[in-house]
Amino acid sequence: MGFFDKVGKLISGAVGMVNEAARNSDNPELAWKYIEHFNNRVKSADLDELEKMLEKREYEVRLDRDNDYERKRLIQERITPLRTERARQINSAKKEFESWLLRANVDELETGLSNGKYQIRYDSSNDSERRTRLEEKFRPLQEQRDRERAERERREKEEKIQNDILRMRRLFAEYLTNVENEIYKSYYVYCDFQNELSYLPEFQRQILDDAYSAEVEALLSKPFDELNETLNNYKWQISKMKTVAGKSLMVLLYAINKVQCTNADEVTKKALESVHESIINLIIDNTYTPYIADEDVNSNVDELLTIGNDAKMDGDSEKAVAYYLLSAKAGNPEAQYRLGFCFYYGLGICENNDLAYYWFSESTIQKAAEGMRGIGLCYLNGFGVEKNIEKAIKLFQEAYELGSAAAALSIGNYYNSDDCPEKNEIEYFNWVEKSMDSDCLVAYCNAIAAYSNGTGVEKDESMERYTFDRLLETASQQNSALDSTSHIAINWLGRAFYNGWTGTGGKDKNKAVQWFYRGYSLGYNDSGSWIIGEVDQNEDLRLVKEMASHNYSWAQNKLGVFYYQGLGAAEDKVLAHYWILKAAKKGNAWGQNNIGTAYLNGDSGVPQDIDEAIKWLSKAAAQGVEEATTKISEYEAKQEQERREREEKEEADRIRREEKEEAERIRREEEKEKKRRNKIKAELQAKISPFETEKSELNEKLVEINKKIENATTEAEEAVYLTEQKSIKDMLMNIEKQITELQNSMDIE
Repeated sequence: MGFFDKVGKLISGAVGMVNEAARNSDNPELAWKYIEHFNNRVKSADLDELEKMLEKREYEVRLDRDNDYERKRLIQERITPLRTERARQINSAKKEFESWLLRANVDELETGLSNGKYQIRYDSSNDSERRTRLEEKFRPLQEQRDRERAERERREKEEKIQNDILRMRRLFAEYLTNVENEIYKSYYVYCDFQNELSYLPEFQRQILDDAYSAEVEALLSKPFDELNETLNNYKWQISKMKTVAGKSLMVLLYAINKVQCTNADEVTKKALESVHESIINLIIDNTYTPYIADEDVNSNVDELLTIGNDAKMDGDSEKAVAYYLLSAKAGNPEAQYRLGFCFYYGLGICENNDLAYYWFSESTIQKAAEGMRGIGLCYLNGFGVEKNIEKAIKLFQEAYELGSAAAALSIGNYYNSDDCPEKNEIEYFNWVEKSMDSDCLVAYCNAIAAYSNGTGVEKDESMERYTFDRLLETASQQNSALDSTSHIAINWLGRAFYNGWTGTGGKDKNKAVQWFYRGYSLGYNDSGSWIIGEVDQNEDLRLVKEMASHNYSWAQNKLGVFYYQGLGAAEDKVLAHYWILKAAKKGNAWGQNNIGTAYLNGDSGVPQDIDEAIKWLSKAAAQGVEEATTKISEYEAKQEQERREREEKEEADRIRREEKEEAERIRREEEKEKKRRNKIKAELQAKISPFETEKSELNEKLVEINKKIENATTEAEEAVYLTEQKSIKDMLMNIEKQITELQNSMDIE
């Protein structure tokens, strides 16, 4: 106990002694002051102080005994509502604790234990019991929470691992999509996988395993300069990397470089530039080395060209490219423009507009007519150079003057195109005839269409059949493969027999497949697409894989579908996503539809992404894919339906909420009314209680007076008792009257 507490206790004790002395004093002045002080204390005292006053009978004053009862009644009148209020507070606190204990979760229970939620003022004797109950509820919930937390941490850890693996697979697929197409080609050629690409899943797994190896972890922490040096150190080895493992290491180095740097695009660009020379060497010098016979390495340029042309006529487009490449680098103009057309059309090698323009330009240094026509095609279509139609037509005319039959057809096509300010179908057909006179195969196809439709010439079925027979005869010759347009004409013949056009004698799918195979052997991927579904599933998969490796978007989408459905290959939705996305990015409408569908449904190895889905489906719809339009409409309809259902649910919830609120309001009103009635009853009881007590005491006195009257020995003594009896009865009547008035004045209804 502190000093001030001791002083306060001493003062309180002194005051009590003073009050006790005044209460029992024979001095009227002291007694009066005590009574006055007593009345003030009763008005301001709290419940505890009033209880003590009753206990110590401080209402009794020696010189004013007649009013002891009145002072006692004053205390009782003051103390009754305070007792009621305290009991209400204790009950309210108990109910609040019980309600809280019933609904509290484990965290709230834990906080309640530490904060002493179980402690209730004026009811501390039951705090221990409440704490025990709180602990009994908390302990099992705490154990359950700890178990759930451990399980959640375990799941999150597993999910993180799975997400990391999936992220690496996606990054790998994304990386392969963006690296130069020639690198993809080199993988297939080096590894002898032109006919079988089943190594890809194993290749991916190897990348994933390497990505979590200690060696890669060390690479991840390297700064760009050091990583760049690592890449440079591998330059001299790139041309020797003929294994999947060697290729995967290089791809992994690129992927690490791209993923880890904050300025990934800029750093990746620098890294690609740092090994650009070696990549070009890999493509040009080494990609087709396996096709070059050792004895041919030192052959002269013309012999190399001849071997390339022979390979072309034999349907070995990759070998043709290899020999054209050697001859072109040695300066042969024919090899240069033929290599240019290989890059332009993607014949035996991936399409590359820049390299096509480069080799066309190299050939024109020596006035190669077909090379000049090739540059004209680049200007006409904006391939590898800015589009310039006037310059293209001028180049076509110069090429024709130098002897290019196909250039005449290019001029004719201009007169029949929307690019020509004044279309002239007659002039168009005149140029077609000039081209056809030099046995340009595509010119025959155009002439057949002209005789069939009356374009620049009168319709003539006999001339249509005659021209078809000339095309068939010319295209059947082996050297026709050397025509730079032969692959287009041969593919046209396949379509003619497939559809039974005039001159074919009706549909003949066997002949159609033969012509398509020949067109595909020339490296024309569109011919390969017509074969799919006409032979068998294994052949379909082989052709699709080959065409996909040539960067042919139709085949890339088809290969993705094969992997998705497990047609001829093991089902692999990540590979499906890779190839379909690759096709979609190249503008393939069905690839865009399929990848949009995958994002819409969260399928093909990708998570659901509505924004991506709508983006790709919209692109497909813009290209006329009705299925994409339908899916967008269905999605929008579903969204609208969900919106309506959501609004209906919200409206129903609002109505239920309002009904609940109204019911709660009525309940609160009833509770409020009940409390008001109880309060009135309590107030009435509090006011009546002192009168009842006084009435009981008067009845006891009345019994005593009656006994005294019976035992009175004199009339005078009896008269005194009778007078006192009458006074008590009057007081009882007065009390009854006051009770009745109180009952009548209080509205307890």
